[in-house]
Amino acid sequence: MTKTNAELKKSDALAETSAEGFPVLSARAARQPTGCLLQICPARPATELIWLHPGRMVIGRDPSSDVVIEHSGVSRTHAAILGSAHGYSITDLNSTNGTFVNDAQIHGPTRLNGGERIRLGGALLKFMSSLDEETRYHATVHDQLNRDPLTDVFNRGYLITTLSRLLTSHADQGRSVAVVLIDLDRFKQVNDNCGHLAGDEVLREFCQRVGGCLRADDLIARLGGEEFVIVMAATAAEEARHIAERIRLAVASTPFRTSAGQLHVTCSLGVAATDGNPPISVDSLLARADHWMYLAKAMGRNMVQSDSDLPQQRNPAP
Repeated sequence: MTKTNAELKKSDALAETSAEGFPVLSARAARQPTGCLLQICPARPATELIWLHPGRMVIGRDPSSDVVIEHSGVSRTHAAILGSAHGYSITDLNSTNGTFVNDAQIHGPTRLNGGERIRLGGALLKFMSSLDEETRYHATVHDQLNRDPLTDVFNRGYLITTLSRLLTSHADQGRSVAVVLIDLDRFKQVNDNCGHLAGDEVLREFCQRVGGCLRADDLIARLGGEEFVIVMAATAAEEARHIAERIRLAVASTPFRTSAGQLHVTCSLGVAATDGNPPISVDSLLARADHWMYLAKAMGRNMVQSDSDLPQQRNPAP
């Protein structure tokens, strides 16, 4: 698992981040001059890139590292990449298995020009300059594979993959993961009465409003149709419920402007969290959130229902 904590701290837009350290790389996210790493081994889905920033970035197995690689052959603090106005260089940090650039072990600061293969134990990375065409190509491919083309939020495939990793890593650390399942109320009527163009406009505006309610490292994805999921790392049910209520108000408080006129739109939200419990599957956690979301609809729509609301039903059957 690879994560770039420094990149998350600098993130200023929800659309450019993912859950708990899975950096999202897009052509529009690149900031010059920067470089990036492509993890080749262990294999990563969807050609995920790790953007580098000026300054010192530590690569290692320790969770406090700027770039975390969970692999047995990687030392806790294995190597450091230093970025400056003159470019990037890499230095080994007295690692157990050494740092290799293009199969040659390095023994001091080594300049990176672009295209180098970096081996840390059994992990293999490729350094790419932000100016080269290969970087832009991978960034574009990442967008196409992981983004919903209508709303530009993450798609179902990226959601499932990222949430699965997050649940595993947080269970090992005893930390909670929360999800919020959101369904737009009576959205079929919008499409039927106002047309699909207006429906598409509502979905895009909805994602923008939701984005304004979330923290930099929260993840929003389109599950399908008018259903969306928010993933919140290191977040308990009660905190997630507060954020869900903020989303509900942001959606319901102001009419949506569409080509068919102003439309009043509401949503129903279900919140579920692991709260540091033993490992739980993606399907089980989403099923719990789905249960609360449908309960919100059954109780009148335009409301939030959550694990934290009904302790006696903490683990409802889906």
